[in-house]
Amino acid sequence: MQNESQNLAPGYFLDGKQLGLLLQIALPLIISTGFFSLQLFIDRTLLFAYSSDSAAAAMSAGTAFWTMICFPTGLIGYVYVFVAQYYGAKREERIGVAVWQAFWLTLCITPFFVIGWWLMPKLFIFSEHPENIIGLETSYFRWMIWAAPSTVLTAAMAGFFSGLGKTTVVMATDILCTLINVVLSIVLVFGIGPFPEMGIDGAALATVISSWVHIPILGIAMFRPKNLSQYGLLSWGWDHELIWRMIRYGWPAGVQMLSEAGAFFIIMLKVGKLGELPAAATTLALGVNILAFVPMMGLSQALGVLVGQHLTEGKVELAVRTVRTCLLISAIYTTGFALVYWFFPDQVLAIYSMTAKVEQFSMIEPLVKPLLVFIAIYCILDGFQIVFVGAIKGAGDTFYVLMGTMLTSAAAIAFGIIGGQIWGESLNWWWIVITLWVIAMMIAFGIRYWLGYWKKMRVIEG
Repeated sequence: MQNESQNLAPGYFLDGKQLGLLLQIALPLIISTGFFSLQLFIDRTLLFAYSSDSAAAAMSAGTAFWTMICFPTGLIGYVYVFVAQYYGAKREERIGVAVWQAFWLTLCITPFFVIGWWLMPKLFIFSEHPENIIGLETSYFRWMIWAAPSTVLTAAMAGFFSGLGKTTVVMATDILCTLINVVLSIVLVFGIGPFPEMGIDGAALATVISSWVHIPILGIAMFRPKNLSQYGLLSWGWDHELIWRMIRYGWPAGVQMLSEAGAFFIIMLKVGKLGELPAAATTLALGVNILAFVPMMGLSQALGVLVGQHLTEGKVELAVRTVRTCLLISAIYTTGFALVYWFFPDQVLAIYSMTAKVEQFSMIEPLVKPLLVFIAIYCILDGFQIVFVGAIKGAGDTFYVLMGTMLTSAAAIAFGIIGGQIWGESLNWWWIVITLWVIAMMIAFGIRYWLGYWKKMRVIEG
């Protein structure tokens, strides 16, 4: 293993070979998540053009939906680390076994989505949202519930390809499904041709249909004859030891996503209580933020794949160099967005002004512009924390990721509620809370990464 003095050689922050490997895996995932963010951005833009209350309802109900599915998605989707580490350890026959355990877990989890059908609408009422918003939130959420099983199953199937570094398959599937979603949203929201005008329900139905299209496409690509023999995909039986190992390392990843999404959901409920205009302004600002944030998740997952492979290959320093290279990419990417948000807010919001009614947009625009300043402040640090999380999760340090997320999320909510009672709740106040929350997570995960405990961790059996 190389010593620390070798780490400080030229290329400390940019390893050309690792940059090539990282981009080979990451670019398809970045493009894939980029199209997903584009889908969300277009959906919210269409709903804002349809009505501001629909846009506000979609934000809170969409956050509620993600809060419900993020635990199973995080648990099942963590199979990509098992695939990557088995691949790095040259034990390819175990890959199919791991993927099948993810399938069985998905089947076991699916019945619990019924609870969300009953519970979430009651939370909307409890949060004292306006009556017209509550009805739209409930309808949107109950349509979206039909996408829950396919979303979780897609995470398992995509994990197979991502863990192997074959991310082009995931990218092509996501691009196709995004295009299907966008076309269906336009048709179903406004009622074009023979299709009825469904408004917010149309946007949800378009998402449901496109989410299920993933399954046959990924299934055909996965179960090719060559893959069946090479990766043990015919080994579909229940493996008690492996499934418990997946739960052991995967449940913190799932709960981490749940705690982060849950905290964000609470903040969205608080913002929704402020009224329709603050909720709509938050929807528009986060719609813009998605373009910078979501592609970083693809970079983070690609980093986790390479870290997992390098660690099981015994190349710890190669994993370190890969993380440094990823940090540099993140800094360049997010800085570009931060500068645009800070210096060109009018141009950023132009697409909303073109699709909305003039009177409607004139009331919301003054609320949105300050929010872009908050995004510009925290988006660079957000990119760093996403990279740190990808690195330590790729090694298997999921329990720390869980505890770090839970503690910072709980602190953010407590600070927001207590501070709101002292200084008064407002839209800007809750965005201050979001900004401080991101900074706290970056510090927590950055410290854990630099301490280096992750270098000795593995998720697969010895």
